[in-house]
Amino acid sequence: MLQQPQKQKEQAAVVIPPVNIHETDREVTLEAEMAGVLKDDISIELKNDELVISAHRREPEIPKEYRVVHRERYPVEYHRAFVLGAEASKETISADYKNGILTVRIPKSEETKPRKIAIS
Repeated sequence: MLQQPQKQKEQAAVVIPPVNIHETDREVTLEAEMAGVLKDDISIELKNDELVISAHRREPEIPKEYRVVHRERYPVEYHRAFVLGAEASKETISADYKNGILTVRIPKSEETKPRKIAIS
């Protein structure tokens, strides 16, 4: 059958999660891919003007009666940071996590939103 794989280091690798960033007149939306991470293992912090996203994907649980034959999934530490511009409304940033995608919404401050000016 299959042979037992050679034992590899089981330290968590540090990974920069891939992101998509979208912008409208009202907000900037950041989507970070972090497959296999539990919501409780994600941290989003605002340090001055820097938005820091970090997460930990735990080691998969294997029942004791099973013997590992092949393994490619290991613990992972995700880390990514973004500098927010002056137009970001830092007090109203929100986030949600669904199907391995962390979505962070960064509203723009009222002063930077486009507005119509009436002509008198």
